[in-house]
Amino acid sequence: MTTSTLVRQDKEVQLKLTWERFLNTREPKAKEDLALHYLPLVNYIVGRISIGLPSHVESGDLESIGVLGMLKALDRFDQSKEVKFETYASYRIKGAIFDYLRKQDLLSRPLRKKTVQLEEASEKIRQRTNRVPTTSELASELKITHDEVNKIVWKSSSSYVIPLDKENTIQDEEGSTPLGDTIRDLNRNPAEELDRKNIEAELTHAISELPEKQKITLAMYYYEDKTLKEIGAVLGVSESRVCQLHSEAVYRLRQRMQLTPN
Repeated sequence: MTTSTLVRQDKEVQLKLTWERFLNTREPKAKEDLALHYLPLVNYIVGRISIGLPSHVESGDLESIGVLGMLKALDRFDQSKEVKFETYASYRIKGAIFDYLRKQDLLSRPLRKKTVQLEEASEKIRQRTNRVPTTSELASELKITHDEVNKIVWKSSSSYVIPLDKENTIQDEEGSTPLGDTIRDLNRNPAEELDRKNIEAELTHAISELPEKQKITLAMYYYEDKTLKEIGAVLGVSESRVCQLHSEAVYRLRQRMQLTPN
């Protein structure tokens, strides 16, 4: 057994003991140790959210808000729900950051308006052609350039989780809570499991039909956590071109899934 393996196992044991101490005694020191351990999760989420935000938004402010969300997650975490803390904390961290952004009005209203216009144009074209519209068709329908279409799709896809979070919340004495936090049992019934598998199969098929560079872009961005610059280096294209590839791929998938009967 290698030294690195022993070190990793020791860390896992220490983390388990810290969790037991915190859940049994609510000891402040144990909470602090857990918060430090999960700090990289906050940094990761802030990094992904920051992609679609204006350059003047300070990541340090978002990290501070994210830490508060993570601390609240520690206080409210319930092991009996059989949900990993990382999953539960992600809801809390994102929720805290999105609430902050909404209050600061950093999620551009003009962008939301453009997104709605893009969706309406897409629906008109789909009704005429019964297929996913191309970037050229969207640009022509909206009387804007290809680059403007790509920019709208990129920015809206980066923050697409926000309206979903907003619609799927409940209110409590401390404000809004993501609906995912209230789920008591994650076990799906057979019908739900079949629906999930059908959706996954449809999405897999839709991805397989994307152009090769778009497939590579999605794989590297979402599964390998590569930056746009790193993806561009692999594909031999500019960072702005990777942005276009990502935008086009996300938009095609979104429209394809909307066309699916289920």
